[in-house]
Amino acid sequence: MGTNQGLKRELRATVKNRLQKLTLEEYQALNEQIRTEFFKLEVVQKATKIMLYHSIGYEVETITIIQKLLVANKEVYLPACVANFELEARLVKDLDLLVTGKMKIKEPEYAAPTIDPQDLDLIVVPGVAFDLNRNRLGHGAGYYDRFLSQARNVFKLGLAYQLQIFPSIPNDEHDIPMDAILTSKGMIR
Repeated sequence: MGTNQGLKRELRATVKNRLQKLTLEEYQALNEQIRTEFFKLEVVQKATKIMLYHSIGYEVETITIIQKLLVANKEVYLPACVANFELEARLVKDLDLLVTGKMKIKEPEYAAPTIDPQDLDLIVVPGVAFDLNRNRLGHGAGYYDRFLSQARNVFKLGLAYQLQIFPSIPNDEHDIPMDAILTSKGMIR
């Protein structure tokens, strides 16, 4: 366990370094490619209840995706950090109504309706790194792994730039793999 934590820490630093080297133009072009591919996915077109993340920093940008899904009358949920490192999926109707949550990430207000994780059709998951076996490395707090463990039968889609994909990454028993990862170069299934 200790060695995995060290490897994970190194990998996070490597990816952060790679992401910081992206120019604004590269960032925008990669996000445009990912967005275009995202809306072509059958799983996205069929889903009515979709949970995404509100992107920050150099994460694959989701704000435009959320806006398009809202216009398409999809039920969109965003994670809210609650006690004990748990996530709650809260309904979002308007991005202007979001509040800054515990982790300094925008989330729906406390009173927003919630949904049971297994009632979602699709969960779009951020990650620091992914591998060809669809394993995911997060930021290390375990919020998503705890949440995803309650949504075993829901399709889990990671969004990543190609530079976040590795042949293999360290993973532990509690780490939940994705069903697919969408990059600017296509899908990893």
